[in-house]
Amino acid sequence: MKLKKTDKITSIAIISLVAIIAIFLAILFFIRQQEVIKQMKRVEKQYKLAVCKRLASEAELMLLKGNSKAIPIAEAAYKIALPEPPAQVVKAFCSIAYYIHKHPFYSVSLNHNFIVLYAVFTADGKRILTISGDYNVKIWDMKGILYKEFRLKCYRLTRIVFSHDGTKILTASADKTAKVWDMNGNLLADLKGHTKRVVSAVFSPDGTKILTASDDNTAKVWDLKGKLIVDLKGHTGWVASAEFSPDGKQILTASWDKTAKVWDLKGNMVIDLKGHTSIVTRAVFSPDGKYIVTISDCSVKVWDAKGNLLTDLIGHTDCVESAVFSPDGTKILTTSWDKTAKVWDTEGNLLVDFKGHNLHINSAVFSPDGTRILTASYDKTAKVWDLNGDILFDLDHTGIIGRAMFSSDGKRIITASADKTAKVWDLNENLLVDLKGHIGDVWNVEFSPDGNRIITIAYDNTAKVWDLRGILLADLKGHTSIVNSAEFSLDGKQIVTASYDGTAKVWDMKGTLLADLKKHTDRVESAVFSPDGTKILTASDDKTAKVWDIKGNLLFDLKGHKHYVTSAVFSPDGTRIVTTSLDDTAKLWDMNGNLITNLIGHTSFVIKARFSPDGKYILTASWDKTAKVWDLKGRLLADLKGHPSDVDKAIFSADGSKILTLSGWIVRLWDAKGNLLADFKEYMDEANDANFSPDGTRILTTSWDNKNAQIWDLKGNLLSELKGHSDSVKNAVFSPNGKYIVTASSDKTAIIWLKPMPKSILEYLKTVPIPKLTAKEKKELGIDQFNID
Repeated sequence: MKLKKTDKITSIAIISLVAIIAIFLAILFFIRQQEVIKQMKRVEKQYKLAVCKRLASEAELMLLKGNSKAIPIAEAAYKIALPEPPAQVVKAFCSIAYYIHKHPFYSVSLNHNFIVLYAVFTADGKRILTISGDYNVKIWDMKGILYKEFRLKCYRLTRIVFSHDGTKILTASADKTAKVWDMNGNLLADLKGHTKRVVSAVFSPDGTKILTASDDNTAKVWDLKGKLIVDLKGHTGWVASAEFSPDGKQILTASWDKTAKVWDLKGNMVIDLKGHTSIVTRAVFSPDGKYIVTISDCSVKVWDAKGNLLTDLIGHTDCVESAVFSPDGTKILTTSWDKTAKVWDTEGNLLVDFKGHNLHINSAVFSPDGTRILTASYDKTAKVWDLNGDILFDLDHTGIIGRAMFSSDGKRIITASADKTAKVWDLNENLLVDLKGHIGDVWNVEFSPDGNRIITIAYDNTAKVWDLRGILLADLKGHTSIVNSAEFSLDGKQIVTASYDGTAKVWDMKGTLLADLKKHTDRVESAVFSPDGTKILTASDDKTAKVWDIKGNLLFDLKGHKHYVTSAVFSPDGTRIVTTSLDDTAKLWDMNGNLITNLIGHTSFVIKARFSPDGKYILTASWDKTAKVWDLKGRLLADLKGHPSDVDKAIFSADGSKILTLSGWIVRLWDAKGNLLADFKEYMDEANDANFSPDGTRILTTSWDNKNAQIWDLKGNLLSELKGHSDSVKNAVFSPNGKYIVTASSDKTAIIWLKPMPKSILEYLKTVPIPKLTAKEKKELGIDQFNID
């Protein structure tokens, strides 16, 4: 009995031991399996990063060659590397995307081997037809994919149009004919009967007839099979243009015999428009048929539908190239060899003068909604303008742009150029705007608190207020010397400027002067509003700071500095003021003008001071090569040492946890205790500005050695460069929402940029027709195994 009990105990012990060994082996296997999985993940991650870096490098090289495939490749590199893309990949993605933002985005170049003569949209806006100088016709879809290609058998085209239903192509030619083709290039009708060059051909509004004009002094009406219906005879010189009225019931012709004529559909002349002293090169109906505009040399005339002369459009100084009505028929747009386009009302009043092209303008058209104007010029650019005459975009080619037009929905633009390409562009007017108008270097810029307006300061004694479209809202003129600072009130309704002329001035948003602060005896270095907007604080070289009410009445003087007061700021709650001076000190004051404490410790000029966002600390920057953090009792808490030169700027991040300093060619990032976190050195010879993004995750710098601004992460990695200025960038700031950046430059402009951050770029790219990578291209790039759609 005892033996059996012992055997049982032994068996249990053996089983337990085996179980423990099995569990141990299982645990060991699991641990090793996890290590293998981790190792595999590390290898996979390293492989992905290697692929991403290779793609990023390849994309940057492709961009230099102008290959639009750089965009989806850079996007693929970024997506594959998520959730932790390396700085190199982020930089490539942002840089390439920013190339898109720098110019309004064009989805693809439509390439020919010869000069592109024409580029037109189909009526439904779904396809594009281009014709090159070798009469090669290409039809493309809106992604730039070639749909069809054929060669027209004709000679010296003078005009090409689509039928309204998009199924036919009508051409006019110097071979004395017009021809109708289907979309495969098959000849449907040959309109023969003219004895000289056919200069134009158009479909009637209902698409059932064709109207041609010729150097044989006639215009002719045909059916779609090429049968002659009406012969319009009566001109004694070449017919330069012919068009149907909007209702299709009349025909308007312009001629070298110095007249324009209106005809009925039976060929009877209804109206004879006489009065020009030279060749009438063009005549057009308004959209409602109530007006007619005729062009002759430098003169443009407006007539009513009965042939009565209403007005002359006088203002161009060279030959007028074209004239078109706005979609609502209330305005007339003219272009000229004098390098300008002009908008007029139907009474002959000049509304807008579009100046900006360097050579003569070939064409100008209204957008379908009438809110924009598109011009094309021999200077190799097309420009999109608003109705105030401000340039919204420049659409650049490397050759002369012969034509530019909007799509029927107004969302795209197509340009045809002598550089052998046509380009399709997307409209994104807030992506890049030039704020042009100053006649001196623009050295500082600031956003309004709501981010919707910008103020620029230049060495021309003025400040200017703009909206995000680059439209000038107010010109703050009145200072007699350099404007040293300009700041919005927190409610965005007023602006205060400080000047070397010894004054500060308060303005409303229309540029009306509200108050003139004149009590200083030397130049005013700065002027700021109190947080509640009821007071103004000025700092001056007269060794004082002054507090004023909003009407310009002096409330009290802050006296005590022994040298120039370089800056003065309110605390966030408006209960204290800190001033800095060339006497090597900063001073803290209450709102009765009483001195609370002296911040003593710097051994050279104190240039700037800032309160921390919570108002508990003060940060000072000095020419003793240090920045210092103080409490409100004047005790030194942190000494930021190690700068190679004067510290010109020191600022807190939005949460107060970090500090950014600017010294000579160095920008440095510190924690609030004075520990150095990062140096920003790459591409910089001498930094001249540095700012945090509103969320504190990015840093924006500018430097003297190049014409760009740079965006960095908090580790000191360069993410992107903002390229577009032609001279040194003086200043760069983020908008309050962090979506935009505005830069100020010695090239006399400021530029508004959309911040090139990956998330915003990915969202942006969803809205534009970027070229996608095909399955074959993904395989060739070695990324077909990744899901990046």
